[in-house]
Amino acid sequence: MKNNNIDYRVIPFVWAYGIVISLAIFFIGNVPSVYNNYTLLGESEGVLGYTWAISFALGLVTSLLNFSLMSKAVRSALEKPEHDRMRYLMMQQGLRYVIYLGIMVSVAFNDRFDLIFAFVGMLSVKIVMVIYILITKGGNE
Repeated sequence: MKNNNIDYRVIPFVWAYGIVISLAIFFIGNVPSVYNNYTLLGESEGVLGYTWAISFALGLVTSLLNFSLMSKAVRSALEKPEHDRMRYLMMQQGLRYVIYLGIMVSVAFNDRFDLIFAFVGMLSVKIVMVIYILITKGGNE
């Protein structure tokens, strides 16, 4: 059975986007410095691209996890009685916020990750979904 929901159609594009962007970040971050003894942000050569790429990938995976949790929560909420739906969806939203908060706090206090690239990775599903909807002419399928 073929499912035509947008969440099923967008996920492969998110993975492709994530792989391409992670590789680009890795290779751009590993470009040698123009100055002889200067390294960006005090990092040794080669470490910066790795740090950025892993941070972006962590944000991407978190975004995919939360997107999956959201779509499953909405589907299962439709099967619940009407008086339980809102409470269930609010609890699920709270769980997703706790996951986002936990990842962001752990990235912020860990020197091996970059907070900005993790945040951009967390926006990946939203970026790809907006691009997908614009390409498919407003989603009139």
